[in-house]
Amino acid sequence: VNAAVPGDTIEVDSGTYAEAVTVNVSDLTIDGANAGTNATGTRSAESIVTGTGNSGKTPFDITANDVTIDGFTVQDATNGNQFGYGIVLGVGTAGAHVVDNIIQNNIIGMDLVNNSTTDQAVIQDNLFQDNNAAGASSGTGIYTDQYDAGATVSDVLIDSNTFKNNDTAGIGFSSSDATKADTNITISNNVFNGNAQGMYALNLTSSSVTSNTFENSTQAGEGDI
Repeated sequence: VNAAVPGDTIEVDSGTYAEAVTVNVSDLTIDGANAGTNATGTRSAESIVTGTGNSGKTPFDITANDVTIDGFTVQDATNGNQFGYGIVLGVGTAGAHVVDNIIQNNIIGMDLVNNSTTDQAVIQDNLFQDNNAAGASSGTGIYTDQYDAGATVSDVLIDSNTFKNNDTAGIGFSSSDATKADTNITISNNVFNGNAQGMYALNLTSSSVTSNTFENSTQAGEGDI
């Protein structure tokens, strides 16, 4: 990443990497060994980016626009003082594509931000499972609130992911500020299986939740949609 320029693609071999990667180059693609392979399908040996051996730090901290993370296992972000998310989409960023990843065993799977109405974020074909390490807001696959996002989250596609065994919810929209209501979010074709809540949504407007499967939840979902 330090040597990259916008438009580059970085290819990462299979193996285990105890890394805290700050992705600060826009329009950058980082491909793991399973780039292009759905996270719930048959996979080859994984490129695993882990907080284990790295003080439980967040494996991917994205601070630039239009970054793609494709085909990794991202796990073991267990230090709440170092974000606690497997993947962080930084405040003010837009256009991230997080696809074909297994995101597991973190405090929270991913922090959702998209600060644009025209540059869509795409979260697709991932597996969010067992993100239950101890910490604030633990047990959520994808999480956002007005503090994490810094502004309204808008223009996001969350499609064809699997959310499994997260002890709070598969997806949590937690903005308590109606002036920063999240908007234009499409949640489609996902499978929610064995989470406490499939999803909850507070101050989510002008959005759609369609063609999803919710099963084996242990609590009712909630929301102000």
